Amino acid sequence: MQVRSIILGLVVAMLVLVMAPTSDAQVSLTFYENGSANEITTNRNAATSDITSSGSGLTISGALLANSVLTTTTLTITYSAVVTSNNVGPIPAGDGLRIEDLSGLFALATINTVKFSAGQVLLDLPASNSQASNTNILSGSLRLIGVRVDTTGETAPVTATYSLGSSSNNYLLAETTGNVITALSPVLGAVAVGSRSTVASQGTFSLLTNNTASDSLASFTITEGSVSSWRTATQNTGNASAGTNGTNLTLTFAGVPTGVTLTIATNSDSTTLTTSAPSVTAITSTALVSTLSFSGSTSLTVAEDIQINVTGITLSNTATTLAAGDVTVTVDVAPIGVALLAAGSTPTVTGGYPRYATAASSAVTIGSIIAASTDLLLPYVVSDGLSGGYDTGIAISNTNTDPFTTGGATAAAGTLTFYMYPRTATGAGTLLTLTTATGTTPGVGLATDGTLASGGTWTGLISEVLTADTASTVFTGYVIVRANFLNAHGIAYVTNFATFTSATPALVIPPTSGTARNGPSESLSQ
Repeated sequence: MQVRSIILGLVVAMLVLVMAPTSDAQVSLTFYENGSANEITTNRNAATSDITSSGSGLTISGALLANSVLTTTTLTITYSAVVTSNNVGPIPAGDGLRIEDLSGLFALATINTVKFSAGQVLLDLPASNSQASNTNILSGSLRLIGVRVDTTGETAPVTATYSLGSSSNNYLLAETTGNVITALSPVLGAVAVGSRSTVASQGTFSLLTNNTASDSLASFTITEGSVSSWRTATQNTGNASAGTNGTNLTLTFAGVPTGVTLTIATNSDSTTLTTSAPSVTAITSTALVSTLSFSGSTSLTVAEDIQINVTGITLSNTATTLAAGDVTVTVDVAPIGVALLAAGSTPTVTGGYPRYATAASSAVTIGSIIAASTDLLLPYVVSDGLSGGYDTGIAISNTNTDPFTTGGATAAAGTLTFYMYPRTATGAGTLLTLTTATGTTPGVGLATDGTLASGGTWTGLISEVLTADTASTVFTGYVIVRANFLNAHGIAYVTNFATFTSATPALVIPPTSGTARNGPSESLSQ
């Protein structure tokens, strides 16, 4: 078996020599890519080798097969993506494109040029390691370091293809292609309301349109797209003095009303991940963007997550009525910028290295502004439409006027909306609705604009409400009354005005934004 292996090795060596363009022995070029397995899909300046490795860069080895007469040639390395680093400057500062560790034959090798949009780096390979003679008697090696490419729109693997400018210079390619980036991952995983596994979730916050907060806390999490998507500046370059960027995340809030301030803070796994404090901790209608940076450490072997907490809400103008709606947050990577100044030109310097293409998450709702209203349920209401027959009296009080100087209610008036769900002989009828307004003021106690003042009480019969809405006063079913103010309370009583009266308190339905009614544990109160 050993003899057979030796014979096979000799055959391969003879084939290399037979395929040579001249009868002279040659220098065989072998490429060791040391490719990166952890780059980001939207990185304008992705490293083409494992920057955490002591052998970072593309190593080119020239093995002397025998003494050779060499002529100068150009080795072209063509990447399958746009090159976004340069040897002039160099760009980026402290970590630019360069060749190092030149030895033996390659002691005088140089970078000829960089064609950025074409993705090419051209190296001049010497005739020998001496200016005086082109007869080479040495092997040699060099490392091409700092080549960065734009991975936006690319798929793994990102490759490098090797070619020589001449077929008769006694340089021979042992291979023509290799992988310089073996895996590409998104910078972000899930962004969702909730918390890290070891921390209680704060859910979403709730504000009311009367400018009060019913729940001032919220939390959401941001998950890393892969185990090494988030990096410090040093992890991004392998050079602590390069002055390049760490991965930054931007939080862009929307829907924050004027006069409302959200206070935010981070909660991350300090054992592997250290972030800066948010650049803006007070989110307002004019300060909607906050940035996080990975200033201390990140793990390159474990996917991490960050929890962002809304720790409190300040309402500076409680006299203002808020519009109902949602407050959302979108997470993106930063800094964002272009790869090249223009097609065929040099890489962009503004913003530093690396920079990214936008990769914004979907908007996540972290809080809602809901109507300042009270929903009252009357389970059984009847009006037979007959004079002296059965009818249902309803009383609703606006109790926002109270004697409490501390923690008391805020006085506010509002209209009443009646949602009437009739029964039929075989099932459910068609919903009837009525909202009080100017000219629609059934019963007693409403202002001329249809509002019930704070401290006021409205009384009326369901037949009066029906008359204001339809020509019929016949109804049997249930009614939900939405009082468009807080702290409404009520009572209903079925009576024939003579011998029978049955009263029941109106049941308060909790705000469905916080307590859904579609579960088995509906909670009603009086």
